[in-house]
Amino acid sequence: MDTFDRKKDQLGIHPATAQHRLKKIVVFDLVKRLGENICYRCKKEIISEDDLSLEHKIAWLDNSPDLFWDLENIAWSHLSCNIRAARRYKTNSSRGKTRGKSKHLGVSYNACQKRKKRWLAQQRFGNKKRKIGYFHTEEEAANAIKLAGGYEPK
Repeated sequence: MDTFDRKKDQLGIHPATAQHRLKKIVVFDLVKRLGENICYRCKKEIISEDDLSLEHKIAWLDNSPDLFWDLENIAWSHLSCNIRAARRYKTNSSRGKTRGKSKHLGVSYNACQKRKKRWLAQQRFGNKKRKIGYFHTEEEAANAIKLAGGYEPK
């Protein structure tokens, strides 16, 4: 049995995963000791290493790669706050729209979809949603919702 297999058996997980978790625990401990465990977004305390996220205050992508390396542009946040902010500010450059947003109720843009039809039409009935389908344009998806009987807001 080689060293890798012995490490994996003893740790119960892949050694690279264990190394990553250990680094995150150490970083969180240092962040806590310095009193820097306050979320940049919501200003609340970050209480566990699982919720610690490194964040760029100003998005570097499509701006300047220098912002990626600028330590003044780095902050700590809750992972959930960071993800929420990233979703809010990501745009689909080919359409110029915020991802997921539409002016029509029940229509959303799915940029990750591995197909050409990316506009999703859904109906809501109380707390349940029903997919109508994917469409090439936002207007096609909105028309499909109208034909299916509309969208009932929560």
